[in-house]
Amino acid sequence: MSYEQKKNELLENSKKLNEAINSVIKSDPNKLVINSSDRSKINELQKASSVIVEKLKKDEFEIAIVGQEDSGKSSLLNALIKTDIFPSASGRTTYTSTKLVSGKEDKAEVTLYTQNEFDEIFKARLKSIGIEGDYLLDGISLEDFENEFKELSNQKQTDAKHNNLYNDTKEIIELKDKLSPLLQFKGGQTLSFEGANLQEFREYVTGHVSDKSKPRITKKVVIYSSQLQAMPSSVIYDVPGFNSPTRLHKEQTENMLKQADSIIFITDVSSPNLKDNELDLLSKGEDSYGVSLKDKLFVFGNKYDKANNEKEALSNEQKFRNDILHEKTIGDEKRVFVGSAGKYLVDNNIGNIKIDNLPNWAKSNIDEFRKMIEDYYHNDRFDVLEKRIKTLQRQTLDIFVKIKNSISLPNHISKRSLELEISSKAEKNIRRQLEANLNQIKVDLKQEFLDKKYFSDGFANEVPNYFSEIDMSYIDQFIPKYEDNFDSINRTIREDYLHNKFLADFSELVKQIVDDKADEVHERVFTAFVSAIRDNERIREMAEDVFVFEQQSGKFDYLFERFGRKMLDLIIYNPIMGSKREEDYKKYKDEFLYLDSRYKKDGRILNMVISGQDKPLVQSNGLERFKRDFFNALETRLTQSSKDFAETCENSLFPQLEELAKQENSFDDKELFGNRKGNYSREDVLEEINRDINNFKTVLIEAVIPILDLETVFIKRVEKEIRVLISRLDSEEMNKFILDSIEIYNEKEFAEIDEKVADYTRKKEILTEVEKFLKEYKK
Repeated sequence: MSYEQKKNELLENSKKLNEAINSVIKSDPNKLVINSSDRSKINELQKASSVIVEKLKKDEFEIAIVGQEDSGKSSLLNALIKTDIFPSASGRTTYTSTKLVSGKEDKAEVTLYTQNEFDEIFKARLKSIGIEGDYLLDGISLEDFENEFKELSNQKQTDAKHNNLYNDTKEIIELKDKLSPLLQFKGGQTLSFEGANLQEFREYVTGHVSDKSKPRITKKVVIYSSQLQAMPSSVIYDVPGFNSPTRLHKEQTENMLKQADSIIFITDVSSPNLKDNELDLLSKGEDSYGVSLKDKLFVFGNKYDKANNEKEALSNEQKFRNDILHEKTIGDEKRVFVGSAGKYLVDNNIGNIKIDNLPNWAKSNIDEFRKMIEDYYHNDRFDVLEKRIKTLQRQTLDIFVKIKNSISLPNHISKRSLELEISSKAEKNIRRQLEANLNQIKVDLKQEFLDKKYFSDGFANEVPNYFSEIDMSYIDQFIPKYEDNFDSINRTIREDYLHNKFLADFSELVKQIVDDKADEVHERVFTAFVSAIRDNERIREMAEDVFVFEQQSGKFDYLFERFGRKMLDLIIYNPIMGSKREEDYKKYKDEFLYLDSRYKKDGRILNMVISGQDKPLVQSNGLERFKRDFFNALETRLTQSSKDFAETCENSLFPQLEELAKQENSFDDKELFGNRKGNYSREDVLEEINRDINNFKTVLIEAVIPILDLETVFIKRVEKEIRVLISRLDSEEMNKFILDSIEIYNEKEFAEIDEKVADYTRKKEILTEVEKFLKEYKK
């Protein structure tokens, strides 16, 4: 099959595949199967493929000539086209690749940047260095540039100098007096050179000895050669050297290697200096289309004539071939040449090349090398283009395979099957979420109540605002009735007024502190319950019938009855000298002893009950003496024998402990009650009542409230109710509630069922299209 036949067949197949791809994508306008990410990847691959297809249609073939500086690359190019138009690499200062194409006559064209294009490039260069701002070339001086550069971090300064950005930019600013007129009068023009004025052309590539401005504004260089008639559609790019110090040159080289259809790599055979990064790029790198770079590589070992003698030249050649073919594995033997471009130029009187003492054993191999490239152009280049296109097509098909494998659809779905599926999942989710929400609120409430101490701190803070003292007006209002019988006045005020009022205050305080918080907790547990489904009015109404949670309001009065109410009855209702106070005291003495043990453990609460005095009944002198003697004994233990220490304990400390134990239980209740004062005055009554009121508040805050530990009692009740609620999640009424709530829980999904059925049908159709497409093209 001829080249044209193979080309037309590949183009036709590519067209059909591209149409098929577009047809499959068009079948899925809503991206049900082919998502945005996959579409973007397919689109990129199609664009890349279209570039190759267009190249194939035009028979265009790109060759990149690369190599290290001073390898004789320009000499080789001149030898290939039998001219001296290419300047040496060392003289090149242009920042663009030179493009070499076939032409009827030899000439060169240079296209220059416009003023706007150059300004944008200049601003981008400053930004690459790290200098922000919209500086134009005419708007920045060398001093400004240096000052801005000094403000940069040390790392940015180092990077800019390492990549030659600093020196390049500085040179541009130094040249601006020459660059500005050129851009103003010639910017955007394409200049043509041939014959005698080719020397001026070189100035746009290499610059003048004293003026490097022209290469700075050169955008594109094209050389037309009549010596490329054998490869009429070829485009040869003279790419900057591998070892150029300019970062832009290195980037151009790497990009061109990935874009080109073939690569000619030139190095100095007399002293090859191949660096690992360059060799890795050539041996392991791939182009933009997945083709290995070494599969399209030609190698020319230049400067064969630089050896001192023929034997050394042959040795250089052998070593070079071994390095390229075996050590570095970057070449194909039939595409590796050794020769001398300089000898070819001298032998053919091209240019003004002078090589002294050119040895007769030196070979140029230029004609042979040119012939190999021309043969490749006519015969093998199709393989490269075909491989590129097929690589892109394979990558595209792989995306469709991934799409097909990533979507798994049931054999059939219906509206009823989706309703059942949604309901089943929803029921499980609701049950799981109900239990999770209730367990979480249980944990949250426990931690919160134990941390915040709502009840204990609330009572302690509110008690001082209740149970107020009385003033003399309370007593004086009863004097007309009882005259000077202040005992009767005392009892009347306590029994008819204070006791009833304090009972009411006590009840209100309990309600304020406990009941309100209990209502709040009830609502929070209820909210956690309904939130497992959806916290809206409809669900709340439905939940009211199944949410069984015993309200904790009014559940803690019994705790206060044990201590608070007894203290209230005893020291508020009963006057100190009344027999009822003594009777009640004896009846509840054990509980008052317990209260005292949780308070200051010195009989103080007993004394408040008996005499109204906030004073200890246990003398602490004996205890203090015991502590002193005990610590003295410990301090001297180091200087005493164990026997001496034991004797000290037995003879002194233990008897003190026994005496203290006797004192603790030595309250003489009869004596205390017998010492109570009689014959009250109006001042005595006022003082006694107010003292009892204050003692009552003190006992509430300091003893009763801490003993009750209301938070623990409350939260245990709450936890119990939540556990009961969780245990009822499988009950008949709860099951009905859950099933009835499913439609609300998954309201959106039920509303979308018809759309899902339609989407399923459409997905099935699209996947069928994908499978038919892959069956036809994935071969």
